[in-house]
Amino acid sequence: MIKLGLIGKKIGHSKSQEMYEKILNRPVNYTLLDYEKPTDIPPLSVLLKTYNGLSVTAPYKSFLYNEELAENRIKPFGSTNCIRLVDDSVQMTNTDFLAINEILPSLIINYSIKKCIVLGNGSMAAIVIALLKSRLIPFVQLYRQRDGDLNLLNFNSICNDSPSEQLMINCCSRDFVLKAAIPKQIVFWDLNYSMNEHEYLRQVCQYHDGLDLLYKQAQHALKYWSIA
Repeated sequence: MIKLGLIGKKIGHSKSQEMYEKILNRPVNYTLLDYEKPTDIPPLSVLLKTYNGLSVTAPYKSFLYNEELAENRIKPFGSTNCIRLVDDSVQMTNTDFLAINEILPSLIINYSIKKCIVLGNGSMAAIVIALLKSRLIPFVQLYRQRDGDLNLLNFNSICNDSPSEQLMINCCSRDFVLKAAIPKQIVFWDLNYSMNEHEYLRQVCQYHDGLDLLYKQAQHALKYWSIA
C-alpha cells in the first residue's frame, strides 16, 4: 500500500488522505506527522525511506525549504509543500503554486475580475501576489502584522469601486477567522478549506472553499511522486 506523510503542526483537520484516496480510488496509508516545533522534525532523507512521498503544511513550508533541493520555478517563493526521494537525493517542489496557477486565472476570467484583495503575507500570499503581478492584475495586500486586526478594517471602503469585479483571497492561516463585514457582491476565495467558522460567508458573498485547491494540490503531488 502507498505510504504518504504530512508534516505540520495541529493538523488533525487534514482531509488530504480523503483527496488522495478519491483520486486513486484505493486506500492510502496516510500518516499525520504532527510536530510541536521544527527541531522535532527528523531529517527528510530519513523520513523518505519510510514514505513514498511527503507533504508539508503550515507552519513548516518555509522552514523545510532548501534552495539547493528545490525546482527552479519555486525558488522565488522560498517554500515547499511536496518532497520526494530520487536515487537517494531529496527533491522538493510546491504544489500550492501549481494548483493556484490553475484556479486563479479561471476565477479572474469567469468573474471578470479587475482587482484583488489579498489577505495575509505568508507563503501562500507570496505565490498569489507573484501570479497577480505576472498577469498585471492590480491588488491590495492586507496583513495583521502591519495593518492590525483585519476584522476592524472597513472593507466596504476598501472595495468601494465595483466590488462585483473584485476577488478577495484569504491566504491567512486557519487561526484567523474573518468576521468583518464585506461587500455582498465580492468574490471570496478561501485558500483554507472546510472552515465552519466561515460558513456565514457563503450567505453574504460568492464564496469559494479551498477544497478544490486541496484536490488539485493532491493531483500534482501524486504526479510529482510518480504515483498513479
